[in-house]
Amino acid sequence: MEESKKSFFKNKKIMIPVIALISIILLLSIILSGLFMPRKLSFYVHCKAKDIQEVYILDIEDHRYDIPIDEYTSVVNEIKQLKIRPVLSPYKTFTVHSFYIVCKNETYKINGYYMVGNKHHPYKMIDMEQFENLLNQYIE
Repeated sequence: MEESKKSFFKNKKIMIPVIALISIILLLSIILSGLFMPRKLSFYVHCKAKDIQEVYILDIEDHRYDIPIDEYTSVVNEIKQLKIRPVLSPYKTFTVHSFYIVCKNETYKINGYYMVGNKHHPYKMIDMEQFENLLNQYIE
């Protein structure tokens, strides 16, 4: 009877560190998946329709394409619906055209990365085709 008690306690001593290790791995995987899971751009763009002052598209050669005032809300809502995946380091590629959303407090620049003021927030655009279709509506 003493031998069976010893083997039970011996297994218990091994089981506690294994469970702790599995718990730590599970917690880290949940945190990392939460940080890098796809989300909508609205997670970052906090501009309400009433605060929009202007929306325009700017290309590399500084050609400016103004969006009509009556379409500001719909364009910004479409931009906010774009799916992105945050990344740690920015991609070396970017789009030729950038959307600028000027609100009362902030100016948002949206192309291959998202920028508020001088702070860059790198991400990978998942809906790139949808983004390009939205651009093409106003630059042609």
